[in-house]
Amino acid sequence: MKRTLSLIGLCGISLLLLTGCEGKSTLKCNKNESETDVSITASFNDNKIESMNLEYLLNLSNYSDAEINTFNNQDLCSGVKAGMEDFKDTFSDCKQNIENKNIKITANFDINKIKDDKLNMIQTPDNAKKELENSGYKCKIEK
Repeated sequence: MKRTLSLIGLCGISLLLLTGCEGKSTLKCNKNESETDVSITASFNDNKIESMNLEYLLNLSNYSDAEINTFNNQDLCSGVKAGMEDFKDTFSDCKQNIENKNIKITANFDINKIKDDKLNMIQTPDNAKKELENSGYKCKIEK
């Protein structure tokens, strides 16, 4: 009886390993362009996306203080959101901060608002990595 239960348990574990009980993983992608760094981080559980966020950094060291002050009165989140055409309706909790001649914009994507065709493109770490790399990001998957 014990031998049968052990064999059934071993088969069950083998089946889980073969079918891909993936666990948690994180996709981290970066894109650097002149004065701008953009990072996108996505968390996955069992190959299903759970969350995704964005960090946008703009270096203003070549700008005067007067020019930097004009940024304080602008809604920079709207500009970043407009640049993320496929996901602009999913932006949430966007915050902007100007400090030490840098603009930092952070935002989350509401996964539940992503349209099905776009969600399928980023549903797994490998799919999301491929899509973001096609858009010029450098990505790595951490398990």
